[in-house]
Amino acid sequence: MSKCDHSVFYRKSTFGSILLLMYVDDIVITGSDYAGISSLKSFLHTRFQMKDLGPLRYFLGVEVNRNKKGIFLSQRKYILDLLADTAKLGAKPCSTPMVPNVYLMTDDSDPFDDPEKYRRLVGKLNYLTVTRPDIAFAVSVVSQFMSTLTIKQRSTTGYCVFVGGNLVSWRSKKQSVVSRSSAESEYRAMS
Repeated sequence: MSKCDHSVFYRKSTFGSILLLMYVDDIVITGSDYAGISSLKSFLHTRFQMKDLGPLRYFLGVEVNRNKKGIFLSQRKYILDLLADTAKLGAKPCSTPMVPNVYLMTDDSDPFDDPEKYRRLVGKLNYLTVTRPDIAFAVSVVSQFMSTLTIKQRSTTGYCVFVGGNLVSWRSKKQSVVSRSSAESEYRAMS
């Protein structure tokens, strides 16, 4: 068993290595010791009722595609489902994951209509950083508002996050447009 992750098991031998990843009732077995992998599958099959689904194609929201260059991991289906859930499938692409120079602060205005929906969305975006580290900063920014769930917007352009070249956005009900210098002055006054 791995010391870092108790759902990962590995074995090294002179013939190669075997990795076993287990999540609830799903198992992924891979490695370079093909005879060892076959033996492990036979052993597990005698102990548990299980099916060999063949080469890995999809696991925990991550798609696995193989070609001559190697293995490509993506969350394309996960992103499409996320965009469908947020009614953003028709959004236009953008080159940046977050609008620059946005200053967000907690606000005393009315909270979002459905705080749980916001938390679920942020959680899904956080999981998306597995294959999209370029959105990690934007996700960390919106994660800061999970407990208060009211956001005062400090931007002339609005606030949104772009995922996979598509817009995933949400806005607070109350928006105010303030210059950077006055926002910094207000922040210092609040401190």
